[in-house]
Amino acid sequence: MLTDLDTSSAQVDIARATNVMRNFYNYLLHHNVCPEFESQIHAARKVCDLADVELFNVVIANERLPGPFSGAVSATHGGTVAGVYSGEQHWENPGTPDRTLQDCRDIVEFAISAYGSQQQYEKVTDVEMFETVYQEQISLEVTKIEMADEAIRALYDAAREKKPFLAALGKLQCRRWTYPLAPSFDRSDEALRRQQSEHTMTLWVEEEILQYCTVGMKIEGEVRELDIGIKWLDSVRAISPSFFEWLPNELYEEEKALKAESEAQQRNNQTNLELNETDDASEPVHSQIEETEGIVEDIGPQVEGI
Repeated sequence: MLTDLDTSSAQVDIARATNVMRNFYNYLLHHNVCPEFESQIHAARKVCDLADVELFNVVIANERLPGPFSGAVSATHGGTVAGVYSGEQHWENPGTPDRTLQDCRDIVEFAISAYGSQQQYEKVTDVEMFETVYQEQISLEVTKIEMADEAIRALYDAAREKKPFLAALGKLQCRRWTYPLAPSFDRSDEALRRQQSEHTMTLWVEEEILQYCTVGMKIEGEVRELDIGIKWLDSVRAISPSFFEWLPNELYEEEKALKAESEAQQRNNQTNLELNETDDASEPVHSQIEETEGIVEDIGPQVEGI
């Protein structure tokens, strides 16, 4: 967990970095260095303003996601942390109350009671019987953030009197997002079908985390789904701010790396070929030496007889 000191330090470091860029853009504008790019410079300066807020939010979100609800589903339904905790074993997570596997079930059940459909609510008592039917490494872009309404908050407030570990959930509306160099983890028929037909999804996330999320934020990780239609963010690989843009330069860097690797392989192949040619050329010499040694051995006794 980030301490107050870590948080303050992160904000100072981000402000220092953005101010370097902002001052440079101000210099260009003040001295009219390149008036033909004035609109782009103003746009770049606005990104600095966004970065002051969003880069810090990314740091916090990256630390707190997937969140307690996703962790609870993961622990009880075959996710990344499944099997780590026994029925009475507590989570060792500094800064949060100890929780048992039963606490995980309670978190999942209450979330379904608060946000689930009628069909899902009718099955809430069978939470242990749910099965994970799908999982996918995915890249998402946040399109909408929904905080809990007053009714949902009231439900959680009442429930926390007996179960203080319950945290009010909101909704993170997302759509699929990709970029030219995005890794491709799953090419199964089911994955391809979903990628073509399932363009959006809703994830339940705690409000204490949603406050650090922004529309346009990019999340790369693994999403899993229960057989009752509930999806959860099982793990997170990376989080990027809303102003993140993939640039062609990155493709050039990839091409440079591939070209360097290819050239190194060609040099290696050429070296091996030259070594093989050298070995082939030396074989007749070795044969002649062996033949000469044989002749000497044959005439040796004759010389001694003379």
